[in-house]
Amino acid sequence: DKDMERNHYKKSGTIVELFMEDKEAMNPLPKVPFEAYRLELTIADKNLTVI
Repeated sequence: DKDMERNHYKKSGTIVELFMEDKEAMNPLPKVPFEAYRLELTIADKNLTVI
């Protein structure tokens, strides 16, 4: 993509170069899938403040 080849507006280097640096620093995804949320039922008052 041409947009990835342009220079970053603030940092030195192209966007793709900066992305590759970030990618190297990332941790791998876990091998076992998991749910990344928790569902809880709760009550809110008339001002939508959770009680």
